[in-house]
Amino acid sequence: MSAVSKKCQMLIAVKVVVFRIVVTSDVSNTPSFALHRVAEWNHSYYVISLVSHGTTLMLGDAISSVTFLKLDGTRLETLAKDYGSLWPVCLQRWSDTSIIGANVSRTSLDSMHVLKENKGGA
Repeated sequence: MSAVSKKCQMLIAVKVVVFRIVVTSDVSNTPSFALHRVAEWNHSYYVISLVSHGTTLMLGDAISSVTFLKLDGTRLETLAKDYGSLWPVCLQRWSDTSIIGANVSRTSLDSMHVLKENKGGA
């Protein structure tokens, strides 16, 4: 489980689910916690490695891909996917737009890089 932009993100076999944590307190100031589902994303294979940064999730599945997802309100949108990674077993954020990882044969993956949108014009 990891935090995604102040939300709770969970991995359930072949599904990634993002929850918002709601904290309330009663008259005695005893906190009460509840999870509210925000978004979910389905995949064909078991997701075995997951990293988050801000509203971006980076995940590796049990067979052959690394995926970048972005939480956009109540949707998880696919930003990029690399089908060349054979059984990625670990991932870590390298920068805001890059990851580094290794596959099951303990060789490092080529770094994957997602370009940021230029929102300021040229």
